[in-house]
Amino acid sequence: MNVGKLPHAFAITTMPVPGATVLFGAAIGSAANPLQPGQEGSIVFAPNNAAFDYWYISPVGNDTEDGMFGAVIVSSVTGPAFP
Repeated sequence: MNVGKLPHAFAITTMPVPGATVLFGAAIGSAANPLQPGQEGSIVFAPNNAAFDYWYISPVGNDTEDGMFGAVIVSSVTGPAFP
């Protein structure tokens, strides 16, 4: 849920930079059509490479340059991923 006062979006990418390629179709909103304050969305995605770092970003305006990004670390699983 976008609990802020400005529009934002969410995307999984290979790098925390504006314009980075969205992976796995993992995006909620976009720079052109962001989530407005109070709107919510969800996404389910399956990374195809364990032990690889992905990034989540907000591709709206200067969000990424302003620090709206973070690492998504995928590690291998030694058992079933879901019970």
